Amino acid sequence: YHINKQTKLAVSMGGDSHGHGHGTKWIPPDWRQYKIQDAPRVQQHVDRLAAIGLKDPWARNEVWRYHSEFYKPPNRWIMWLITRGAPYGIAAFGTVIVLEKLYGYVNRKHGHDGHH
Repeated sequence: YHINKQTKLAVSMGGDSHGHGHGTKWIPPDWRQYKIQDAPRVQQHVDRLAAIGLKDPWARNEVWRYHSEFYKPPNRWIMWLITRGAPYGIAAFGTVIVLEKLYGYVNRKHGHDGHH
């Protein structure tokens, strides 16, 4: 096996593409790369608890959530949520307009628009 530097996954030197289910082996990230000091929100939490004499023994286990690889601030997450379907919505809107115009063109009545 060798480690792919981009995906950080273990890759077999051969035999991955033969369809036997022996594909890429996932290697968990090294826990030592996640430090409380690198996550300001977790650090604030720890500091607030320390101010009242408490300690959170699990704080270190939450740091990975705020790592730049996984964490998006709420405003970026909301924009992603709103805009992720925008291209499909715009395409659907354009398609409906074109179909409506074509339908109106094909089914237009000859005469005086049905007025008596």
